[in-house]
Amino acid sequence: MKNLFLILICLSALSISSCSDQRPVLDKIRSQKTPQHLNIGGTRLFIVPPKGFTIAEAFVGLIKNRDCTIQIIDSKGEKIRGAFSAYDDSMFIKQGMKILESKRIRVNEYSGKLIVVPGKFENTETLYLLFGDNSFSVLVTANYETVEKKTREEIYNSLKTIYLDRNFNADISIHSNYFFSDKTSGYKFCEKMAQFDLYTINGDLKALNTEEPVIMVTPLKHLENVELEKVAELNIFGLKQQGAKIVQISEQSNESINGYETLSRKVSFSINGASKTSYQAFVKKNDQVIAIQGIVFDKDLDKLGEIKQFSSSLVIK
Repeated sequence: MKNLFLILICLSALSISSCSDQRPVLDKIRSQKTPQHLNIGGTRLFIVPPKGFTIAEAFVGLIKNRDCTIQIIDSKGEKIRGAFSAYDDSMFIKQGMKILESKRIRVNEYSGKLIVVPGKFENTETLYLLFGDNSFSVLVTANYETVEKKTREEIYNSLKTIYLDRNFNADISIHSNYFFSDKTSGYKFCEKMAQFDLYTINGDLKALNTEEPVIMVTPLKHLENVELEKVAELNIFGLKQQGAKIVQISEQSNESINGYETLSRKVSFSINGASKTSYQAFVKKNDQVIAIQGIVFDKDLDKLGEIKQFSSSLVIK
């Protein structure tokens, strides 16, 4: 996307005012990890937060208020080339958005791209910063108010401190309301998605469309008066909304996991021509429900046992 910075050549006070209102510049990022850097839980990303920003609870990233947020997606299974295609300028144009700025940049040793478009609300903008290589991609989404120029500048300065530590073992147990006590299992935390936490063998993910077994864990809150049967029913509804055809629901049980109220079952379904089976466990403590879904292709049905064993080590804080 071409840089749309407005260049006004004028000898009036209006000219000076217009120039001072320009968007901050974000070009090549060269950063190092310092004691001031904060790790964004569930990711390998470190950043020096802007003033007044704290760790968000509703998403992965930082928040100051509704209109000032920085969201992070650290995806091991998405190559940067695929991310560039997904966030091509044409995608925004088709959605009727005006592109305010677009350019390729470098984030330390990684290829990157910067895109700025108008935000959802008046006097707001949304900035997308992508970077990565042929094994991962990171998407940073910053929302800010254009009238809050100081905060906007602090956000841009904060983005200049972004540092990805590839050797860092991302751990969500510190920031999450649950963890798995089984440390001998081959299943390890892989990455934190928008709606769930992903666990894979050894924490690796070669591609988003992998045929390897995966475990998706979704923490749900404020469900004190909601029956687990209702949560399970909504799960089936969600699968159908994604185009899945439910073949069979079997082995339903209320056997407790570690003393918690539990509903578990096995769901066989087909989607996009592929047959899959999911071991599901919905585990409740007070108003919290942890929804666990281990999914395998039918060629790997024998691996459901290990997924079930790993799930049985759930501890809810």
